[in-house]
Amino acid sequence: MARSGAGRLAAVVLRAVVLRRAGAALRAVVLRAVVLRRAGAALRAEVLRRAGAALRAVVLRRAGAALRAEVLRRAVTRTAVAPLVTAASSLRSISPSRRSSDFS
Repeated sequence: MARSGAGRLAAVVLRAVVLRRAGAALRAVVLRAVVLRRAGAALRAEVLRRAGAALRAVVLRRAGAALRAEVLRRAVTRTAVAPLVTAASSLRSISPSRRSSDFS
């Protein structure tokens, strides 16, 4: 749906007011969103991934110690579990007779 000229101008003015009051990290995220409208899918996914990381960093900076510890615990768990899943799947691909002979 196309906006009228006045609606478009109001959106630009509102965005300027919001950006003036926003911090540097949020301003960068909002400006990236404007660029993303014109970007291709691959670039959009990469910029959104980085914007998400930047926004998480801002939230964590303002979060209390308990929340920060929980987020870090989940991140460590995710990175620690991935190699175990890979090892388990490779063990499943080995035949049972070969598996038992390797450990006896």
